[in-house]
Order: sequence, then structure tokens, then C-alpha cells
Amino acid sequence: MNNYYYIIGGLPELAPGGENNMFNYAAVREEIWKQCSPEDQKLIEFLEKGFNEESLTLDFYIKVQESRCMFIKRYFRLDRIIRNAKVTFLAGKLFKGDETENKELIKKYSVVLPSDQEIGFNEKEGVAVTLDNSENQNIDAIFHTSDILEKERKLDEFKWCKINEFTSFDFFDVDVILAFLAKGKLVERWNKLDRETGKALFKKLVDEVRGTFKGVEFNAGTTNKVV
Repeated sequence: MNNYYYIIGGLPELAPGGENNMFNYAAVREEIWKQCSPEDQKLIEFLEKGFNEESLTLDFYIKVQESRCMFIKRYFRLDRIIRNAKVTFLAGKLFKGDETENKELIKKYSVVLPSDQEIGFNEKEGVAVTLDNSENQNIDAIFHTSDILEKERKLDEFKWCKINEFTSFDFFDVDVILAFLAKGKLVERWNKLDRETGKALFKKLVDEVRGTFKGVEFNAGTTNKVV
């Protein structure tokens, strides 16, 4: 059985200043990996597979739907929604106009990933991820951002907030670990693009994870919230 408290509690702190303070996803991931059960290691592998563009096939999303892991289901449904929304936006830019032909072209090219029907998605399972009107408007505004780096930053911030929502009621389970790694991938990407942005995201990540344990005490292997 995993001791999630020690796994999460052992995540690295962000020390001030210095090149060596940059987040190293591979190193942190290795430390987490060594403390996880074989079952949880498989979940980590599957999560990371989804960060490879070539893996986003119908078979992959069917396996997402079949997974018993709530975070896996939620995260990759969100990812699929955003990717398809992006293609719809780009198709709209490419095929401008109100003509019937253009509308058909937009419809034809508006779905890049499998539909809910193709993967057997069931909204009654209680893990449905949908975007409300304000979120859809936010996504659309992000896509309209002319500065590419700013657009990517805003999109990752949106994903970051949704990841927080997915694990808002999780404290000591594998979903917290997977959420950390998903955020870690965002940090890693920004470390490559922009050093200062990467440091800021990593600090935010560590602060959020540390904050998970505020007001919580541990006794004889059980957890109790301190009121």
C-alpha cells in the first residue's frame, strides 16, 4: 500500500535563486516513481503517454474511458475538449464566411480527436468534464490572443486551474500525485520556453501541494482534519 503522505510530503522545495533551482521533472518523477506501487506506476506511465502527441489515438481515449482512475478520465477529457475547440477555432479562421459550403468545411474539420460516442463516454458516471459559458468564452478569447507565448501561457493557466478543480477533494491518493506530475509537465515546458515563468509556475505548484497538508494531522496511519 502506498504511503501517499510521505510521497507528496517529500516533494522538493523551491530554494531562492540559482540555476540549480530550476524544476527537473525527470528527477522528481524518479523519486515519486520509486515510492509508488506497480499499479500506480502504470498510471504514471499512462499519464505520460498522453503527453506524446502520437499517442492520442482512438485506442488511447478508449483506454482513458475504461480507466478506473478519476484524474486520468477528467484530465484527458479536458485535454480532448481543448484540442477540439482549438481545431474548431482554426477551421473557422481558415474557412471564413457564412456560406453553406464554408460551414460544412468548418464542421468537417472541427473534430481532431475521437468524439464522446466513439470512445463510449457516459456522462452519468459522475466524472463528466464540461466547460460552462464563461469558460468557453475564456478559451475563445485565449485562442484570439495574437502573441503566441502569451496564448500558450494563458491556456496552461486555464488547464492548471481545472487540474486544481479535479483534485479539490483529494488529499492522500494517487490523483494528487498525477495532478502534480501533470502540472510538472506544464512547468517543464515553460522552463524550456521561459526561465522566469517556469520558476514561478514551479513555486506555485510546490506552494499548492504544501498547502494541501495545512490543517491536517496524522495518527496511526489515519488522517483527521484539524477543525
